[in-house]
Amino acid sequence: MRTLLSAFISWRQLLAGSALLLLIPAAMAAVAVGPWSPLQSSRAAEEAGRGEFGAATHRYEVHADWALTPEARADALFTGGTLAAVSGQGQRAVRMLRTATREFPQDARVGDALARLSEVLADDMASPERAAVVRIRAAGADPQNELDHRLRAAELYMQADRDRQAFRVYEQIAKDKPTLAHAAWLEMGLLRLESGDADGAARMFERVMRTGALGEDLELAQLGATIAHEDLGDFEAVLAELDWTELSDEVATRRRERVEAVGW
Repeated sequence: MRTLLSAFISWRQLLAGSALLLLIPAAMAAVAVGPWSPLQSSRAAEEAGRGEFGAATHRYEVHADWALTPEARADALFTGGTLAAVSGQGQRAVRMLRTATREFPQDARVGDALARLSEVLADDMASPERAAVVRIRAAGADPQNELDHRLRAAELYMQADRDRQAFRVYEQIAKDKPTLAHAAWLEMGLLRLESGDADGAARMFERVMRTGALGEDLELAQLGATIAHEDLGDFEAVLAELDWTELSDEVATRRRERVEAVGW
């Protein structure tokens, strides 16, 4: 005899309903534990907090591959790549930060990510020239810190023995940032002095002094000028500069004694 319930619900409907009740928890579990789960970022952060940096960055990278939205992928790449950079995982940092900055060039984190990528390339990958190129990209992506990025790019070019490229960066800084030109000219002077171009170095240092530079920049320019003129054999110019220089008395006295001993 059919029951009242079976009069309204067939066995097929009962079976489908039971299956649905079983599938819902299973689907929820899959969402919670799968690599696509938003909870993966929280788990990665917990691992990083415990000092398990390798596990955390691996989780971020896998989550980025399975992310359900572009926003989730960007977060995983930028966060994981940054963690990899600061924890000494050079290859993974390069892979994740490079991907993040290429796929999401308008993201607010691009400038910082490129700066970190540059340092990883310079230190962990021993590739200062590639690092300099990335720093130039960082300057374009991060206008608020553009000068710092460009100066660092020039330093990296110098590390790579690419003095000409470094000089071009300094020249561009002086052209684009007139109020900061003295900092670029100072670096150009030091670069020329180091390369043996005493005449060019002296001209750069004189430019710095004429701009009204103050403090350490002025002191370095004055000291550089005396060294350059000494290298040129212009000892009268050195002594004249030492008479009005703002170098400390101790430094000025030592320089004067040296010049007098060599030049007279």
